[in-house]
Amino acid sequence: MVLPAPRTTLAAVPISATTGDVATALCHYGEEATADWVLNCTDDELVAVLDVAEWLTYRGPSTPSGASMMFDKALALAAVYVHDGCPRELSRRRRRRLTEEEQRRYSAERWVDIQLQGRTTPFFAVRTDAVEYWTP
Repeated sequence: MVLPAPRTTLAAVPISATTGDVATALCHYGEEATADWVLNCTDDELVAVLDVAEWLTYRGPSTPSGASMMFDKALALAAVYVHDGCPRELSRRRRRRLTEEEQRRYSAERWVDIQLQGRTTPFFAVRTDAVEYWTP
């Protein structure tokens, strides 16, 4: 099995998102328990989530047209992967609208620690199980 290649110029800068961005994406796909977890996850866990999301965006599965997956789906899949410890499909295939209460609940604005993120190697959190699961 070939592991992911290092970042290209396309992905030279790691992706960034808030815990609220990730939690909202999770809630859209019916993953409320993981959404609650990500709001209180450690900085190391958030960096891992964003690392996996970056890999999914640039190296993961694509649509039939060849486009990469939507960013919020990559965030949700990555968070589920880090939280559960293994890859799996999301509870919902299609996104759903959030209620006003959910919008307030998942509006956290804790950003990733960019210095911690900068000390990691590209795709450090992407294990062989993820590569085998998400690539044909």
